[in-house]
Amino acid sequence: MNNNDESNYEIKLFTQILEDIGASKQAAYVEDYLNYLGAKSYIIEKKYVDKDFIIDFSNFYSRSFDIDLKVTKRIHIFKEEISIDRFNSLIENYTETEFNEFKKSYLGFVIVRPITDFKGNPCLGRTLIETYPREPSGENVEEYRFYLTQNYNVSLFGLPLSIETLPFLPQDTAVGACATSACWVSLHPLHALFGIQKRSPYEITELAVTFPNLGRNFPSTGLSVLQMKGQFNSLGIETEFITIKKIKDSCPLYNKNDDVIADAVKAYNHAGLPIIATLKIGPKQIESNTELGASNQVKNNRQPEYHAVVISGYRYNNNGKVIEIYIHDDQVGPFHKVKPDNNFSKWINKWTVEGQHEFVEVDKLVVPIYPKMRLNFGLIYPQYIKIKRAIEETNVLFHTNADVGLFLTSLNSYRTYLLNYNFYNKLEILQTPMPRFLWIIRQRTNSQLSSDILFDATAVYPKEICRIMYDINQKEIVSHVEISH
Repeated sequence: MNNNDESNYEIKLFTQILEDIGASKQAAYVEDYLNYLGAKSYIIEKKYVDKDFIIDFSNFYSRSFDIDLKVTKRIHIFKEEISIDRFNSLIENYTETEFNEFKKSYLGFVIVRPITDFKGNPCLGRTLIETYPREPSGENVEEYRFYLTQNYNVSLFGLPLSIETLPFLPQDTAVGACATSACWVSLHPLHALFGIQKRSPYEITELAVTFPNLGRNFPSTGLSVLQMKGQFNSLGIETEFITIKKIKDSCPLYNKNDDVIADAVKAYNHAGLPIIATLKIGPKQIESNTELGASNQVKNNRQPEYHAVVISGYRYNNNGKVIEIYIHDDQVGPFHKVKPDNNFSKWINKWTVEGQHEFVEVDKLVVPIYPKMRLNFGLIYPQYIKIKRAIEETNVLFHTNADVGLFLTSLNSYRTYLLNYNFYNKLEILQTPMPRFLWIIRQRTNSQLSSDILFDATAVYPKEICRIMYDINQKEIVSHVEISH
């Protein structure tokens, strides 16, 4: 399948992918992930100018003795085998019919930067690849996946491809560690929602370190939570911090069946907002001999590590219960699966399953949020739990099957959503002036819409605006309401 070396592209079978993306942990994950999606071949764009890397190169790498390349390789992956003749024909004898078949096969791309990690493996750059199927095939048909994605246009020598995804970026310990990568990923949905400027890893770290810490700025030793907040604040975005203990203290009706992490993920992801999870990771304890002899062994007192990832989606059942979340983890890969250890305050994922760490625990959630969304999660959540407890009592007393959900939305998106349904006083409610952003507590009974309670999300304290009572037997057409700018 290979063409001559003088061309700016090369075509290979997917079985050869590690030859070009290296043997890093992220590369191994990407290969496994794309295998699952059915990858068969790939096209290497040998000289590609990547905006993020060219900024990082001009600010940092251009002054390094051993790095003199500013161009990257971009590797495009497909679900079918592609021959050189067919690819050349697509360009020379372009027809929409033939191109559409080619386009359907596209799984996205991976950028390989001309720098290496400490083990000598190529560093991956900006990566845009397809998500897992939104409705899992061959599995439980009553389960669905939701992702924080946008559509990205990709030009391959003029061929207009596209991919709906959330970009991923492995950490680069020179210009940015895990927190920098998490901020970089988060800026993509924020750009789509509010026009927030996207920045390269170097630019993010440079902004963040105006709030100092004890490490060097460059090479980066990582960002603190306050430095992440400072980076978002400098771009005109507020940040909200959610911790389980604080929620429990402010919400006396919270019980062991509740899961504040899952509820926050649903509420904010449905609004199109990214969530950065800061994690406390327990390293694997190593047995060691003491001076008293080999029979007496103690565990090394290794301290927990801290890490930051972006929650990029979740999987839920027909009752709205979150059963799996997906994260962009710069040390693993995009859409990495996480299951709850009882609940989502502790995680079961690749790190714990493979025995690399004793536990992965959520320290806090950091939500970059538009400044006019003033009613924070910690104040609306007790209202939600209060209603949830009341509905649970009704289910027991009257043998009903109702559930309740919490989400954030914009007024424009919500009004458009309501046009699809019948409810009391529809004309009056749709024409009544309301705040730009809303918190909604929604009840469903037997998977049918029952009611919405609307709260002013621009207020400082919870303020109920109105209640919408849906006509019976209305199944929800769309499963979420997204913020519109």
